[in-house]
Amino acid sequence: MSASEFQATMAGYLLSLPGQPPSEQLSRAVKPGKPSAAARFAVYKNNVLARLVESLQATYPVVERLVGLDFFRFAALTYIGEHPPRTASLLEFGEAFAGFLEDFGPAHTLPYLPDVARLEYLYLQAYHAAEAAILGERGFAVLDPLANPDARLILHPSVQLLRSTYPVSRIWEINRLPTEISETLSFPQETEYLLIIRPEATVEVRRIGNGAYALLKSLVSGGSVRDAIQFAYRLTPGSDPGSALASLQASRVFVNTENDNA
Repeated sequence: MSASEFQATMAGYLLSLPGQPPSEQLSRAVKPGKPSAAARFAVYKNNVLARLVESLQATYPVVERLVGLDFFRFAALTYIGEHPPRTASLLEFGEAFAGFLEDFGPAHTLPYLPDVARLEYLYLQAYHAAEAAILGERGFAVLDPLANPDARLILHPSVQLLRSTYPVSRIWEINRLPTEISETLSFPQETEYLLIIRPEATVEVRRIGNGAYALLKSLVSGGSVRDAIQFAYRLTPGSDPGSALASLQASRVFVNTENDNA
């Protein structure tokens, strides 16, 4: 077996479910002895799986709390088998976990769980985003985006957006607390529009209006102020994009500007 074939076979074994024995090819690749080849390979396998599960636990602590450790480990190991890491860095390893939970039958009793996972992953992305200087009130006034609709407002690199039909931010907030929850909590069944941002040292999860959310969605995709206002009007008729823009500026969302006519 060539070196490349050994690496591919070894990778497949390490990321298979616990209890899976190594192939005969792998067993023949090591010298016989005690412990057995299967036992020696199992040490590596268990270490790799444990590290990957720990990585998911670090990314999704609220999901783990909601489902419990045993369920989370079961889900994580299944996810690892279906979505093995593709790079040496584990920062993006859990990117597909929310989508996985949507299709994971045992999790269907908690329909809000995928969106909680999305919020946790976006929180991590905001945390690791680049720094940027905030556009001050004076700079915003000079730009006067309503008078210069072709201008492009540049968002802070940490900006992340999430829309959910469940009160995921409230579920997330409660389950981040270290204290045990001793009573049944109920939340209003309403659509949430969330802005996740780290304008300074701390990541903030903000509940915003649907008009502001529509503006940001357009700006995130590179649209001009004109594009964003038109998009907001289509999605939220009767909204006040001017007030929403000013509110977003006061919330330290914008960091730089460009103008198509400059």
